Amino acid sequence: GYSTNPAWIACHILTQPVITGTGTPEDPFEAARFDGLDPDRIDHVKFAQWADYCDELVPDGKGGQEKRITFNGGCDYDGNMWEAAMRVFQVGRAMPVWFGRMLTVAVDRPSEPVNLYSVGNIEESRFKETFLPLEDRATEIEVDYVNRDTWERDKLTVYQAGANNGYRASIELFG
Repeated sequence: GYSTNPAWIACHILTQPVITGTGTPEDPFEAARFDGLDPDRIDHVKFAQWADYCDELVPDGKGGQEKRITFNGGCDYDGNMWEAAMRVFQVGRAMPVWFGRMLTVAVDRPSEPVNLYSVGNIEESRFKETFLPLEDRATEIEVDYVNRDTWERDKLTVYQAGANNGYRASIELFG
């Protein structure tokens, strides 16, 4: 069925199911075959965990809630299956990982710490801290994205208040 969940969209891009049927009770939709990766080679448990993480409800900033991550993009460019899947993984804050013949997924999300670095376990002579100079920091970011209402590319520029060095960074978003 229809989904905006990046985990299931990526799974469909990777497996490329060929769907038959009309969607009626007498003739339901069915995957006749898979023209991409064999579904048996996908770690469905990890993909389901990723999907659950994407579907968690979080505050929407307006007093309500929304799903943590959704994908609403289209493939309007030349590319291959892997490139298309990688764009969806990126939006879903995940990365595909080959584990032998199986394709699993690593998700960028909060987890329990596994190691703590502090002044108690760092040698003083080896510690070095550097910062990006102020003149090399972007004070203006131009975001290029597809407007979901018009399907045209729009630009949004965000300025840092009080900054005066004028360095501009640009980013082109997918979806």
